[in-house]
Amino acid sequence: MASEIFGIAALFWVLIPVGLAGGALLLRFADKD
Repeated sequence: MASEIFGIAALFWVLIPVGLAGGALLLRFADKD
């Protein structure tokens, strides 16, 4: 159980910053248009 929780937490720690960075890049490209 603990290993699964840590694995899910690690995925969120990676996916959340990537998602935020991706959203910021999309907004920048949309602003260029």
